[in-house]
Amino acid sequence: MLLSTKIDLLKIPLVNTTRVLTSRYLQTFGKFKPSANLPDDSEFYPGKSSMIRMEEYYNTILYDDLMILTYKDPKSEKTFIEKRLKKYLPLTKVTRDTDNPFLKNRPPLKPRGDKKSKPIPPPQTHESVPYLKEIYVHCMIKQAIHNKQHLLSGIMALQCITSERPTVTYSKTGVANWKLRAGKKKLLNA
Repeated sequence: MLLSTKIDLLKIPLVNTTRVLTSRYLQTFGKFKPSANLPDDSEFYPGKSSMIRMEEYYNTILYDDLMILTYKDPKSEKTFIEKRLKKYLPLTKVTRDTDNPFLKNRPPLKPRGDKKSKPIPPPQTHESVPYLKEIYVHCMIKQAIHNKQHLLSGIMALQCITSERPTVTYSKTGVANWKLRAGKKKLLNA
């Protein structure tokens, strides 16, 4: 295999090898781009340099409280599950007449009543503590109805609380009591 490739290379007329190699490199790898990790680069975008304040609040304060609030004693949980499970009579000759031609080759009759048995909750573990995936914060600024410069203070406040850039929501309908017209800036969402 190696010998045949050497022979093929010898048959090719003499060409500038650097030009061939660079063109092959560009075809395979594309044009070289400097990394955008340096602050001097024009495409540099600084990421989050600290923990999100909501996530920090959840980990330090809420996690322990939620674990305590959702704790279920295993003994009382067992009796709760036993009560929740409906008990049906076993399908014997007393409860179901097998000689009846109407009931022959049919599924057993369902129990009467509208209420279905509720699903059994999963067993509690250290992983079953509720986790907050998203938190929405809304803020209405009355002064922004007349002057949009008042939105800046709300934007800064929400950005400090959530460490996310808030978006401005426009009203779809007008409300006369609030002196609000459709299409005016009303709410901040983060």
